[in-house]
Amino acid sequence: RGANAVVGGGSLEASSSVAPAPDTQHAVAGMVASINEQLCHSTDTNRFATLFLALYDDRTRVLSYTNAGHNEPLLVRADGTIERLSVGGTIVGAFGFAQFEEARTTLCEGDVLVLFSDGLSEAQNLNDEEYGERQLAEFVAARRTETPNNLRQEIFDEVDSWTGAVERGDDQTLVILKAVNRKS
Repeated sequence: RGANAVVGGGSLEASSSVAPAPDTQHAVAGMVASINEQLCHSTDTNRFATLFLALYDDRTRVLSYTNAGHNEPLLVRADGTIERLSVGGTIVGAFGFAQFEEARTTLCEGDVLVLFSDGLSEAQNLNDEEYGERQLAEFVAARRTETPNNLRQEIFDEVDSWTGAVERGDDQTLVILKAVNRKS
């Protein structure tokens, strides 16, 4: 049910690990293209994956990312504005010729980035209604001042409340990053 480790220091609090970004332009899209090529050559043609890959530069506060067919992560700005990180391309492992784009965004203090699997957004209640990405985005926006660990637990509690006694049909993975004041 998601990663529990907290990354401190720098300007991010996280429920997963964060790697420093290289200075090379389009590094993320290149890595995704390389992963795609390797998967295409090493797996059956009917096997593929979705992937969201990002690198964060703590010095500039720039997040560089490529979304390869994954659920669009939510970027909830400190003021409550909700953005979707959609730039990228198709799934990986299916098309050896696939091209991938990379985008960059600057994270400011209080911004919250939420990556999630479809098992979370597609969790169904007793009426076969999905929890949904819109409801998840609104929930995160309303609680954007929480710490990543508290927000993670609140999201899981909310989805559990939504589904009630319905058994989960898929994994529920969640990674939360929050931009915080730089420590001197």
